[in-house]
Amino acid sequence: MKVFYFVLLSFLFLQVAAQEKPSSSITIGTNIGSFDHSSGFGPVFFVEYDWCINPFFKLSPHLQMGSGNNTSEYGNMGEDETVDKLTNSLESGLLLKIVPIPKYFDRLRLITGFTYLIENTLISDTGNLQKNGFLKQRGLNTVVGLDLDLLKLKNLSVGLDSRVNTSNKRILLYHFGIVTTIKLAD
Repeated sequence: MKVFYFVLLSFLFLQVAAQEKPSSSITIGTNIGSFDHSSGFGPVFFVEYDWCINPFFKLSPHLQMGSGNNTSEYGNMGEDETVDKLTNSLESGLLLKIVPIPKYFDRLRLITGFTYLIENTLISDTGNLQKNGFLKQRGLNTVVGLDLDLLKLKNLSVGLDSRVNTSNKRILLYHFGIVTTIKLAD
């Protein structure tokens, strides 16, 4: 917790020391993601408000929803069995976006941060009724990622996004897709 306060105070200092005031923006992402416990692939949507501290740093409150499903079949003593998994997740938190070379190449953003994840998986196994159930995962999550703008206009940019969400040293969700950023008026 002390590290979080130190980082927050550092950003506030950078805001005061900033020479120019860059504009804030809204980022919307539409990705394809995969969960770590074989729930298959599915859509991941997120929205962020990018508050510019200075040309190098953006602080972004983050809200994300994801879903994945998978059906697999296996043989059990000569009979075909089916396992269905459906996962839904909701995540909110605070991200830091770093623009390493803002003066010459502001299309690249490195992303890191902390979020709180709520993930529920419904498991249905026709061969083993004891494996049917509901798996819940909740807790603090770290996020690392990369955004790269391919099309950049005055108040709009569209690009690629890739992120990995981890918790307790394992990958919970990784996703890749399209990100759109809309600059807000100053």
